[in-house]
Amino acid sequence: HRLAVEGQPHQFTGHLPMSEASWSTLARTGRWPDWRTGSATLRIVNAQLAPLARYWRTVLAPQGRLDADLVLKPDARLTGDVIVRGAATRPLPPVAPIDDIMARLRFREREAELAEFSGRVAGQPVTLPGRLQLPSRAAARLDLHLVGQNVPLVREPGLLFRADIDAWFRQGPDQPPTLSGELLLRDSLFLRELQLLVPGKLQQVRRRPPYFRVEGETFASWRLDLKLHGDKFLRVRSPVFRGEVSGAFDLPGTLGEPLALGSIQVNSGLVRLPFADFRVEPGLITL
Repeated sequence: HRLAVEGQPHQFTGHLPMSEASWSTLARTGRWPDWRTGSATLRIVNAQLAPLARYWRTVLAPQGRLDADLVLKPDARLTGDVIVRGAATRPLPPVAPIDDIMARLRFREREAELAEFSGRVAGQPVTLPGRLQLPSRAAARLDLHLVGQNVPLVREPGLLFRADIDAWFRQGPDQPPTLSGELLLRDSLFLRELQLLVPGKLQQVRRRPPYFRVEGETFASWRLDLKLHGDKFLRVRSPVFRGEVSGAFDLPGTLGEPLALGSIQVNSGLVRLPFADFRVEPGLITL
């Protein structure tokens, strides 16, 4: 059969076995047999993602194309491929959107493999291979590996943090969604007033280290277990202080409520006061 979903053409065939007892039950109670006893095929060719993106408004931008060739076997065993081209995410402040997404998702009965995923964050390439397992009587298992070079993690007026990323997205039966791994900080810039770094009392999330949060409901509850370090990764340029900074700290909490715990070392710097200039070699800030 040919049908359209949100104006996008699909080809669909299906088979649901119906015994005499099944017809009797349907006539008497209106209850159909278990769909998992049936089989089906679905083919989608060059469909637009824009009409479908409204179902994931906070994540997907209305662009890109979709191809799918799927076979559903009895007992809900799914095989086939889904290919996405030219898609993009919406911004998840302070993280920039992922553009030019190319993804291939392979279904092999109870397991889905993200065989290919590539995209760009502010022009920098990132990849995300991994697996998703869907057991019939257990919670889903997620295992994705995020890799990127010189990726802008935070881009706000007067604040730019870049890093090489080697991180994992994981979720197990007894484990909440977690982002863990290592980030090598590099080529970052701070142009704000230094008072914003040390407000002196408990502040809202954006006013204390690490000075960002993800507000989208889809990801805000994800747990963090990241290690961050960088040698002379941050250039500070403010009316009072100019210098280079190194750091090594942990990033626990959640994406919606992140924390920075560790230390930052001032490798060299110049403090400018109205009556004199002072050179700093070295300094230490504990978070």
